[in-house]
Amino acid sequence: MNGSWYNCDMSDRAGPSPDSSDWLPAAEFYDHRLNASHPVILQGGEAEVAPLQVHIHKGIDLGVLLTGTMELIHGDFHQRLRAGDVWLTAMWEPHAWRVARPGSSNVCFTFLPSVLESTIEDELGLLDMFLTPASERPQVTDDDLRSEVLEIGRAAFREHALQPWEASSTDHLGPAPLGHETMATTHLLRLLVTLRRSWTPPARLPSRSRQFASNIGRITPALTLVHSNLGRRVSVGEAAAACGMSRAWFHRVFGETMGMTFGRFSLRARLGVVARQLLDTDSSVESIALQSGFADASHLHHSFVHHYGATPATFRARSRG
Repeated sequence: MNGSWYNCDMSDRAGPSPDSSDWLPAAEFYDHRLNASHPVILQGGEAEVAPLQVHIHKGIDLGVLLTGTMELIHGDFHQRLRAGDVWLTAMWEPHAWRVARPGSSNVCFTFLPSVLESTIEDELGLLDMFLTPASERPQVTDDDLRSEVLEIGRAAFREHALQPWEASSTDHLGPAPLGHETMATTHLLRLLVTLRRSWTPPARLPSRSRQFASNIGRITPALTLVHSNLGRRVSVGEAAAACGMSRAWFHRVFGETMGMTFGRFSLRARLGVVARQLLDTDSSVESIALQSGFADASHLHHSFVHHYGATPATFRARSRG
């Protein structure tokens, strides 16, 4: 996909989608270089033939499938997308894709919560759409909404096409057109509001929605530190110091924001390194354990089975088979 950050599998092989134990530990970190000055990027194009890939990053995703079909995978939630459908991915949430056939194209916004000014967020609660379980996030269920979503998506795609991209990367070949980021943000907000108007929130919204919005920027240094040091275990003390917090305060803020402890987040990230090495190399489990910050093969084996329900050897054999 030209100018995009992910690759999709266009295989026509039959069979069920991979379950979470197959793909979740293989999540790979992507850095979109989002910051306070550039909090949104707009990407789009036609999907390329490539193996199934799973990614995790600090930006929120909102995408529109413009043509073709695509399979969305968020943990145990699998959804078949067709033209006019949308996907929503929260920050730091592992996600995977499978394209059903050639010719599928899409446009995707990746952005930071700061794009949603406090007045907009307080009035509409747009972040709630991303922080509910994947199966309860907005979906396009009628033809009128589908037409409106496609109209916005195509307009965003035309704006994206004005930006010169380096092939197969997110690097610019030249300066963005005048007002490019403003136009991208305008399309994003219009799509968000359109979806929010048609969405009925679940009876009980996650209590961490507002906490996430206000705290994510404070713990981002720790999240980035983990993904920049996947060959070793980052201590809670290091993470807290990177965020300028005490250990106790960091523990509280991190748990409220991410819904898990820092230790669990760090372990999941290192298991991602293990999974990719199991898939991409013939290295022994002992060697992979040492390269990924585990004490030994036994420690890795226990952690892998506990979190993903398969031994490293079984995971490697099943994935290659």
